[in-house]
Amino acid sequence: GKGMRWLQELDLTSEQQERIQAIHEQAKADMESLHQQMQEAREQMTNLMSGNASAEQLRNQQDKIQALHEQLGDKRFETMLAVREILTPEQREQLAQLKEQHRQEHGNRRRQGGPQGEFQGRPNR
Repeated sequence: GKGMRWLQELDLTSEQQERIQAIHEQAKADMESLHQQMQEAREQMTNLMSGNASAEQLRNQQDKIQALHEQLGDKRFETMLAVREILTPEQREQLAQLKEQHRQEHGNRRRQGGPQGEFQGRPNR
């Protein structure tokens, strides 16, 4: 996947590659399920917003969306920790440098597109 591109630059052993691939496959399956739930929760929110839902119902739906968002973040973090365990100290250092380089090359682009996170994926109708 596109999240694996940096691995090619770390000079991993074939065993490391296999272990990391397995971690990513599992994470991908988990994340797809969470993304699906998030999509459904956001659609429900849109329906509630356009209907006669009470403020309490809307808050409850927002809480569901927040909880899913948090689970996605936790899953990303746990995946990163699992991969980190497989890397040597040198590879960890190299990975940190690659991520910093990537952030400098691509980080600014995000901020120009308007708000992220909270508003991402919500219809603008």
